[in-house]
Amino acid sequence: MISIAAGVVRAKVLALLLGPFGIGLMGVYNSIMNTVSTISGMGIHTSGVRQIADSLGIGDEKQIACARFTLIWITRLLAVLGAIGLFVLRRNLSIWYFEEAGHEWSIAILALGVFFTVIAGSQKAVMTGFRRIGDIARSTIIGSVAGTVLAILIVWHLGQSGIAPLIVSVAFVSVLISWWYVRKIPKTSYITSIKEVYYETKSVLGLGLVFMSTAFMQVGTAFIIRFVITRKLGLDFTGYFQASWSISALYTNLVLMAMGTDYYPRLTSIHQDRAASNRLVNEQTEVAFLLSGPVILAMLSFTPIVVWLLYSGSFGATHIILRWQVLGTLFKVASWPMGFILMARGFGKTFFVTELFWNASFLIIVCLGIDRYNIEITGIAFLVSYLAYFFLIYLIVSKINHFAWTKFNKIFAVTLAGSCTVIFLSSFYADWLSYVVGGATTLIFSVYVIRFLHRIVEDVAVRVIIDKMKSLFGF
Repeated sequence: MISIAAGVVRAKVLALLLGPFGIGLMGVYNSIMNTVSTISGMGIHTSGVRQIADSLGIGDEKQIACARFTLIWITRLLAVLGAIGLFVLRRNLSIWYFEEAGHEWSIAILALGVFFTVIAGSQKAVMTGFRRIGDIARSTIIGSVAGTVLAILIVWHLGQSGIAPLIVSVAFVSVLISWWYVRKIPKTSYITSIKEVYYETKSVLGLGLVFMSTAFMQVGTAFIIRFVITRKLGLDFTGYFQASWSISALYTNLVLMAMGTDYYPRLTSIHQDRAASNRLVNEQTEVAFLLSGPVILAMLSFTPIVVWLLYSGSFGATHIILRWQVLGTLFKVASWPMGFILMARGFGKTFFVTELFWNASFLIIVCLGIDRYNIEITGIAFLVSYLAYFFLIYLIVSKINHFAWTKFNKIFAVTLAGSCTVIFLSSFYADWLSYVVGGATTLIFSVYVIRFLHRIVEDVAVRVIIDKMKSLFGF
């Protein structure tokens, strides 16, 4: 909730200070930095979590020490190489992307962001592998608030010329905070040999290359989409797309990442037990629906108001994209817990193919339809791609893990999807109708979810929250 609040404040202030053009430029810079960071990270962040969690599961102290040492030091080397690579290619990227060299030194500044991002990713991976949930929560909160304050101050004083320093400073804060918490994780007395590091590196890179290829597809797709929009429609429209993308991901991504922090290592440790892993996947799906459902309904119902509140009136075209994207987010939430079965069981190639399917679908639909449907095609492509992806991933995990949704998840998914469809169609008739229909539906779902969650924690709900907050902040 604190991270969401910080994100809302940051988005609103930056939208007012930069406008659609500035937000679009920031999206492009972020895309460039994330693409290079993903390549230079080599997927070690994800495979490293698996190696540490697997070692913890079997209680092998030597393996734990080796996995941790390798993850930290190899990513430092890769971070340096990635930063140097972006710095060398700064002029070429500026000319290729913007058709001029005017952004050369802004891209050079982003090289520092690549270094900090890769390092921060490895430190977050160590915390995730050791399931340091409290430390991850604290670092997320501090990073969100500090990043928001820094971003506002930099743009306030420098305007659009401060966009690149803003992105780098946020990455630097993330490194600093995650380092502080990683150093608190107890180390073993075991000294890792060069030979052990070599074999661990081969293992981590082998699986990491698959994850890197998958992550590269995601950031590469985002990079190309922004490139196409910028070339075809201009940076203002890239800003509309960036705003829609950020809003649709603001809450749901936070829920998914928060669960994944604990869920992925836990699923990895029991992946050999199909019944237990399937039960865990169904539990996570249930939680994802319960926590995301009301927010998806609310955003779908009040899309124009949401855009105005989080950004400004100058982002009017954003709500056209956002309605389609919110519908697609429903299928993203439904698919997400199942995809972790492939990673936990080491089906790297299958996971790669499923991600390739989504990214290729999204990219092809946008490129083929942008001339006819303008910026709206980005939202349509998002929905169609995730709808097809959902059926593909369900079919695969049902084959390899004999997985099936519980009756509750099936009923809840159908009800939620039906409600979203009704609200979506009503918005084509009039905004006020979607407000009325969607508002009533959101209220009903919210009351149900609150009662359901309250029943889970019985009568100690408030005390549990208070105790967690006390523990979190050390009161």
